Amino acid sequence: AFRAHLDRAMGILAALGLPFAVGTYFTATPLMEFVAGSAFAPSGKILAVLGVAVMSIFFSAIFTHAVVALQKQRLMLGGFALGALVAGVGFVLLIPKYGGLGVAYSTLAAELVVLIYSFTLVRRVTHYRPSAPMLVKIIGATALMSGALFFLQGTHVLVMIGGVVVRYGVGLFLTRTVTRTQVQELF
Repeated sequence: AFRAHLDRAMGILAALGLPFAVGTYFTATPLMEFVAGSAFAPSGKILAVLGVAVMSIFFSAIFTHAVVALQKQRLMLGGFALGALVAGVGFVLLIPKYGGLGVAYSTLAAELVVLIYSFTLVRRVTHYRPSAPMLVKIIGATALMSGALFFLQGTHVLVMIGGVVVRYGVGLFLTRTVTRTQVQELF
């Protein structure tokens, strides 16, 4: 039951996190220009990196909660300390030269450390391996979405976002990641 719940959580958060990260990466600069004006276009690079960090946080949340469920939270303290150390060192080294982009990369690095540590801990205790078929389907749907992003480049950011949401939804159905029955159960 534990693995089934973990796989389900992984599938749901991967289905949200992966397209969010990819979509944010491609739309960050036009989105910042739309929301805050052309003077804020450079902050799009920061948002693009933080979009990937958010995906990492999605997955970290699954595994850190699993660590608690396994009653191994004391062992996770080392992962959080290592993440904090990576962030701190990154801030000191990268902020003076890269400013906000240095913060974003340091945050991403710290979140990846926590993700890798928590996943490794769960795997060591339970021998858990993520469900490859589900992840492959989500990657496939995200790839279809990315194709739409490629063709929609240069259009208004809201057209880009709307187009990729539709394309991703279609991709979820085409890859059978989501079925009509599952959608009907939601409503």
